[in-house]
Amino acid sequence: MIPNIHNEATVYCRSLGNEELAAHRDALAYESADIFNLYGAESAPVAALLIEPRLQIAETELARRARLHTAGADVPNPGGARYDAWRDLAREVREQTNIVAVFDRGGYPLRQTGRTEWHGPCFVCGEGHDRLMVRTDPPGRYWCRRCGLTGDAIAAAGTLHGLSFFEAVRELATELGLLAPAINGAPSSPRGSARRLRTREVPRA
Repeated sequence: MIPNIHNEATVYCRSLGNEELAAHRDALAYESADIFNLYGAESAPVAALLIEPRLQIAETELARRARLHTAGADVPNPGGARYDAWRDLAREVREQTNIVAVFDRGGYPLRQTGRTEWHGPCFVCGEGHDRLMVRTDPPGRYWCRRCGLTGDAIAAAGTLHGLSFFEAVRELATELGLLAPAINGAPSSPRGSARRLRTREVPRA
C-alpha cells in the first residue's frame, strides 16, 4: 500500500467508534470476497491495492482495542450484541434495497446496459459517462473503473445523502419497513426518521 494511503487508512480507522469500525471492516471484507465474482479479473489489482490493505488495517485496529480492553484499559470492548444486530439488519438491507433507486434519488440517474447492469459517471471522481458500473442482482454493488470506488446500497446512500453507516442503514431499513436498533441511544422505529429517503420506483430489470 502507498504510504500516505496507509497512513490515511490508519487515521480513519482510529477515528471511528467500535461499531462503525466493525461495520467498516465487514464492508471491506465483503468487497474483497465479492469483487472478483462481480467484476472479473480486471478488478483484482483494485482489490489488492485499495481493499485488502485497508481491511488488514481495520482488523489490526479492532484487535488492538480488544487487547487493550482485555488488559484492563479504559477502552470499550469492540465486540457486542448491539453491533451484531446492526450487522444482521445491514445484511437484510443490502439484499432488499434497489441500488439503482438510491442513485436515482441522489441525483445520479444511471443508464441500463444489460439485464442487471447499469452505467453512469462516477459520483466521486466524476469521470466519463460509463466508468461507474452498477449491478442490481442482489446484493447490489457499484464499482468505478477509474478510481476504484466500490460499495453497496448502504455506502451509496451514505455518500449521496451525507449519512453515517448507521443512519444510512436505518433510513434504508425504514423504507423497507424493517425495525432498526437505536443510534446513540435514540429510540428505534420502523417509521421513525424525520429525514426519510423518498423512494421512486426504478425496476431492477
